[in-house]
Amino acid sequence: MTHVDVRIYEVGPRDGLQNEAQPIPTGTKLRFIELLAEAGLREIEATSFVAPGAIPQLADADDLLPRVERRPGVRYPVLVPNARGLERAIAAGADAVCVFTAASESFTRHNIGMSIAESLDAFRPVIDHARRAGWWSAPLPGKELSINGVYRLTPDGTLSLLVDDFALPNGLAFSPDESVLYIDDSAHKHIRAFDVRADGTLTNSRILLDMASDDPGVPDGFKVDGQGNVFCTGPGGVWVCRPTGELLGRILPPELPANLAWGEDGSVLFLTARTSVYRLPTTTRGALLG
Repeated sequence: MTHVDVRIYEVGPRDGLQNEAQPIPTGTKLRFIELLAEAGLREIEATSFVAPGAIPQLADADDLLPRVERRPGVRYPVLVPNARGLERAIAAGADAVCVFTAASESFTRHNIGMSIAESLDAFRPVIDHARRAGWWSAPLPGKELSINGVYRLTPDGTLSLLVDDFALPNGLAFSPDESVLYIDDSAHKHIRAFDVRADGTLTNSRILLDMASDDPGVPDGFKVDGQGNVFCTGPGGVWVCRPTGELLGRILPPELPANLAWGEDGSVLFLTARTSVYRLPTTTRGALLG
């Protein structure tokens, strides 16, 4: 008997819901995705980062994706129609994306207003960007991990797993004396702290700051100043807290920032957003590379 592999790619949360006339609460969609994973599906297209006005039912994509409870061994790709959609998907913590065209000229023109050839040309920059980000169009046999972890690469090339219980680890930074490692989780919207042992392994995991908020955005870029204060982009802007976890406040720039870095003499914080880079002089100072 010939062995046949069957790959099931579930699109219900996106294609199955996008034409529903009545708004579906985000919580209901999340529960739908959980039930599909419980049923044994291993690829679930969670949503689409299309323009909210084009498909109002999927306007909550920026809020939904970070809240998806990611199960080991399950992929949650999202549909991106263009470069702007890809930027939104990355900001929301996507780790797999897909694009869409069709085999029929008439259907493609009716659906996205392009010919098949035009759609392929339009998707090429999106695919190139995704590849540069280290994503593959499909899982590579034997290469897909069942966990979302944080690794340590030593100078001699040894790679070791430090922690494996994150949903979506993202930004990370050391305290000034490198005795504490901070890592944010974009899915759970919090920052965790770990004590660093002499051999580089981690211990004493704890939640430093809960960043749950109804504002758009997820924990992402991360920096620490010379006093040990933590600066993390997240819902609404940049969250700043002491090494104890005490929230000092939020910086609210004109646009939602994704990343940040110290520059010039170390007292200026640069924030990257979708259309601009913002320069913010501060009264503190961060470490500069080099």
